[in-house]
Order: sequence, then C-alpha cells, then structure tokens
Amino acid sequence: MMFREILFSIVVYFSSAIDLITVLILLYTQNHHRSWVKVYLGQLIGSLVLLLISLLFAFILHSAPSPHLIGLLGLIPLVFGYLSLKSHQSEATWLNSMLTPKFSNHLMISVAVLTIGSTGSDNIGIFTAYFSNIASKWLPVVILTFIVCMFAIGIIGYCLSFFPGLATLFTKYGTLIMGVTYIIMGIVILVKNHTISYFLHLLVTCIKL
Repeated sequence: MMFREILFSIVVYFSSAIDLITVLILLYTQNHHRSWVKVYLGQLIGSLVLLLISLLFAFILHSAPSPHLIGLLGLIPLVFGYLSLKSHQSEATWLNSMLTPKFSNHLMISVAVLTIGSTGSDNIGIFTAYFSNIASKWLPVVILTFIVCMFAIGIIGYCLSFFPGLATLFTKYGTLIMGVTYIIMGIVILVKNHTISYFLHLLVTCIKL
C-alpha cells in the first residue's frame, strides 16, 4: 500500500513538473552551466513554496463535510489537462522573453520566482486536489516523496541540459503527457469520491420532484 502511494506520488509530481524540467534545461543552457547551483537552489525554493501553499489549501479543503465535495476537486486536473492539450506555447520563447539583465543579477531569487510563475497555477491546483484525496496516515509519506522529487528534478534537469534537442523534445511531447496524466487523475478523484454518481442521483431526484 505504501509503495503504491509513493509510486503514484512520483507519477503525479513528475507529470506536473514536465514544464519545469523544460525550463530548467533552458536555464542551465542559457547560463552555460556556470551558475548551476543558483539555478538548482532557486527551483528548489520555488517548488517548496508551491508545496506549502498547496498543503495549506488542502488542509482547509480537507475539512469539507462531504467527500463528494472533495471529489469536485477532480475538476481542477481535468481543466488543466484540457488546457495543456490545447496549449501550443513554446517554453523557449516564453523563457527568452523573461531573461532580462535584472534576471541574471539576482539569479537564485529570479529562478524561484520563475518556478512559481511558470508552474504555480497548475501545480497548486493539482497538488491541492491530490493532497485533499490522500488519507491522513499516508500524507507524511507523500510529502516526503514530493520533497525528494524536488531535489531530484533539479539534478535531472542539469543532466539533461547536456543533451542538445531535449528541451525541444520535452516541449513537443511534454504537454501531451502532462495533459493525459491530469485528465486521468481528475477522473480517478471524481470516481474515488463517488462524486459523479452522487450528483447524477441528485439530478434524478430533482427531476422526479
């Protein structure tokens, strides 16, 4: 059971962080790997901030009186999945527009802000929905798994930055993988909390009245 939670947490994190991997590859390359420590620490700070915000929202929403209402959070990954599949924005183009002289002068803080800005909305939405549907006894394991993944993703991005063309590959297929994973996750949350069947029953009851 614990292994399943760890494995699913890894899948959720990395599927939501594909765009971050692309950004990291581009950042490491743009800085010619000279300031990789600042880039690494910047993304780690930004990712931890997103994790804390998501946990706060999940804590608030976890007190919802009905699991069916928590199940409605499954709509969040469904929406983000749909938007990811429709998105054609180039990460490289977007990042280049952000790389100003001021960005390089305060690289670590700039990368932290960039991490929050580039992945914040979908990560908070996905993480909040995911944490809200985790049993309390497994939450510490899931949080620890996410933190380990945050440390790992900076190293993965750094290693991949030495292979030309990978950023393009991630940009091309990353949104597809991310979108499909989000949609599957949203459906799982809705089904797990019996939200669809509950509201269908509610609708039928209202029609009969």
